[in-house]
Amino acid sequence: MATIDDVVARIERTPDCSLLPPAGEPQVLPGRDHRLPDDMRHFYRLCGGARIYASSAYGFSIVGPPEVAIVDLATIGKVYESDISASWYIAAMSNSSRQDLLSIDMAPDRLGRCYLSFFEYHRNPGDSPIVATSFTDLLERLLNEQGRYFHWWEPGFESLGDAYDGYEAHWVEEELKGR
Repeated sequence: MATIDDVVARIERTPDCSLLPPAGEPQVLPGRDHRLPDDMRHFYRLCGGARIYASSAYGFSIVGPPEVAIVDLATIGKVYESDISASWYIAAMSNSSRQDLLSIDMAPDRLGRCYLSFFEYHRNPGDSPIVATSFTDLLERLLNEQGRYFHWWEPGFESLGDAYDGYEAHWVEEELKGR
């Protein structure tokens, strides 16, 4: 696998891709054991985000530091602490819809795993595929797609598993207690 420096250099020289100027590091929500993966931290030291195949409906924007926020907080306004998604932060946004996100896990035991967090799939056991094993892997896979399609839905994609494999979600119980 390439290093984050290699991937950033590749973005810089790939047509229809660009880097944004550095804008600081993303901040994780305080009071939790979340932490920024090392490769993601290094990426934001080099740049402030990226556009991957900007003119394609299948392209992505790697969000700027202020947009790296807990997905649930940003999309539904609440974090269900009992759900595995409580540690998922926005990493990328689809060019076709601001509701179609790719998330990155900042929990120490799953640090760096990236998941499909498109609006209709987010937090659905069995529909939350792992789309990359690290931030660097995510960028590399998005570049390899060349804006043609989503790699996790390509025929022949070797599954990396589902975010909920081996995890029993209890967020429904938490949600019902709040009513």
